[in-house]
This record gives sequence, C-alpha cells and structure tokens, in this order.
Amino acid sequence: MLNTDDNSNFMGTAYGFAGNSGPIPADPPEYGRFQTLLASLQWLRTSNGLEISRKRKLVPVYGPISVEALQPSEIRAAEDSGYAYEPTESGESVVLNKVLQTTILRFSEEAVQSPDGRTVFDMLGLDPDEREFELKLALGGLLPSTDEPHGKRKQILIMPRSLQQIRSYLSKGVQVPQDHREKGIVRFTRNFDNTLFNWHPVVGCFCVRHSRHKPDDAAVCVPYRGYWFYVDDRDVNSKRTLMLLDQIVASQVDFRSGADQPVLTLPL
Repeated sequence: MLNTDDNSNFMGTAYGFAGNSGPIPADPPEYGRFQTLLASLQWLRTSNGLEISRKRKLVPVYGPISVEALQPSEIRAAEDSGYAYEPTESGESVVLNKVLQTTILRFSEEAVQSPDGRTVFDMLGLDPDEREFELKLALGGLLPSTDEPHGKRKQILIMPRSLQQIRSYLSKGVQVPQDHREKGIVRFTRNFDNTLFNWHPVVGCFCVRHSRHKPDDAAVCVPYRGYWFYVDDRDVNSKRTLMLLDQIVASQVDFRSGADQPVLTLPL
C-alpha cells in the first residue's frame, strides 16, 4: 500500500519538488507545494482512490521472427532467461521481448475527478486521460523528459534520498539552544525579514529537544556541549521516525556484509 504518512518527506521527492537534504541553507526553502502534493496523495490513499501495484511490461529487443522458424526449445530458453515471444498483429510472426516487472501507481475514476486528484495530476503534469502511471527512479536527475510535456506525462520520477541525505534532513529537526546560535556553533536559516526560520513544518516527523538537565521523560537522550538532546517519550512521530531510520541503517549494514536483503518499501 502507498505510504504517505508523516515519514514521507524524508524518504524522497518527485518531479521538481527538491528535497531539503543538504547543509543548513541560509535562505528558507520552498516546501509548500510538496506538502500540498503529499496531503492530496494521503487523502486519495485513505479514501481508496489509488494503489501501488506491479505490472508486467514487455520491451521489444528483436524481431519480427517467422513463426515457422521458431523452435520450442528457443521459447523455453527465452522464458528461463526472462524473455518472451509475443505474436504480432498479423499472427504470422513473433517478437522477442524482455519481460520487466514495473511499479504502477493506479488511480480510480472517482479519484481522478476529485479535487485532490486534480491537484495531483496538475502538480505532476500527468496525462488526464490515463489512470496508470509507471513509477521510475530518477537516477539521472529530476528533470522530466522533453518527450512528455507537462499535462501529458505517463510516468512519475522519484528520487529517494541516500542515507546521508536522510540524516542531514532529519538534523534540521534538532532544536538548537540559543547560546549555541549566538556563539556561531551551528548555522541557521533566516526568513527574508531576518527572523529565524522554523524548520518544524518541514521536518514535522522528527523533533529533538534540549535541556540543561538529563530529562526524565526521554525515549533516547545524549549529552552534548552542556545540554541534553533528547526525543520526548510522548513524541510518537519522532520515535517512529527514529525506528525507521534504525531499520534503514541496519539494512545498509546487512547489504555490506552480504546478508540476505529484506524488501524495503520507500514511501512517496
């Protein structure tokens, strides 16, 4: 099932919605549009208006080939190697295809016609005549292909954050003591009116508080430069985020050690 809960922000981003996963910026980030997109996706998910599924996709690699020239052993060998022969429209020949399993985001008709559905389609530039869209990793960047202009796109590019980028993003949820700011120990972001920028609306899933004394109600805490930094035991969202981060770190360790890998579903 598609996950668009409070942890979604730190996992990745999509078409033109840049993530705040680098060093602390001097100027406030643009994040309103991405949160609007997430809110609409969340409403569609909870109302059963969309789902993520897997779909078989055939990519032609060779052909057409005459049916008479094809041997049964070649058909079996192709299937064992992840390929398949498919007949052409005439039925007199076949084409050799690579069989891929793609991830599809599917919208119901009611979802497409809803205000939130129209928001998602407009913000992502999706083709309103389509109901299924392929989710693809944007390994080369987030710039959409010129072959699919805005309003005609049939795929959604997603760029997951690396582990380091996730940590950098979540670090903006740390509440910095005033004397640390005054001493220049950390960099901080200012609004255009020179007031301090509040990162909580951006990193709402994670908050690290500080105290001069060791807190009694901390789920986890650590001393640093005269303060105790901690996650409040009553802060369920922060504890969930910390648990998920721990699972991601553990999966990275398992990967480097060569252990069998669990299936990790990254939310939008």
